[in-house]
Amino acid sequence: MSRRMYNALAYITNRTELQTNIPGNISDLLRIIDRHSMGDKFRNHSLHRHTMLPDTTIRLETDAGETGYKWANATPIEDVDLNRVHPTFFKLHDGRLAIPEAFFVEFSAHVAQNKLADMVALELGDFADLRRRKDSVTAEIEVQWGEGGVPFTLSVSVKDLVDADGKERRLVPTAWTVPISRGGPRDSSPDKPAPGTHWNEATKPHGSKTHKVHVDSSEDVTPNLLVQKLVGMAILRG
Repeated sequence: MSRRMYNALAYITNRTELQTNIPGNISDLLRIIDRHSMGDKFRNHSLHRHTMLPDTTIRLETDAGETGYKWANATPIEDVDLNRVHPTFFKLHDGRLAIPEAFFVEFSAHVAQNKLADMVALELGDFADLRRRKDSVTAEIEVQWGEGGVPFTLSVSVKDLVDADGKERRLVPTAWTVPISRGGPRDSSPDKPAPGTHWNEATKPHGSKTHKVHVDSSEDVTPNLLVQKLVGMAILRG
């Protein structure tokens, strides 16, 4: 996705009620994915952006050092090592696409007919483990590091989040996977589509809700220092 297209997406706070507003459509799209046995490779994702990407940058997700997490930063295009990144592509298998054409036709038709083109996207990835393990569900934390820096996001395991004041921290779903039950693949119920990735709502020290975790620091951000700060702020478990 180009920088221009990314910046034109709705901001994350305008997508917090997606599951409530169109639960039937989310479930219908999950059924389409499941019907074509594509649940290990595809899932629904809410179309949203975080902070605007500056000119000549791309949003690049990488491993956050030895923390075990991933973070996504606005990265200057000139700093990207093209030998260490890869595009999404479809591999031919025995002269045919491994992804059935009928799947794309049905999915895109449903999106078009229900006017969802600006709300949901089809995400490609390796979701086999996520579908089978509850503890692999992830949350996305948006971080403002110091003054003037471009905010970035950190993806962590939900089980690593500290409960807010003894209560479950509010998590807003941003992606939905096709879950698997003991009897094999199943669809989510229309009222509760199974989420796979969440956006983590935070609270400022004075009590107001915010979409960012603000870290006051003049030091350059590193993965280990970031985790240390978030543990100290009772966002992540130590």
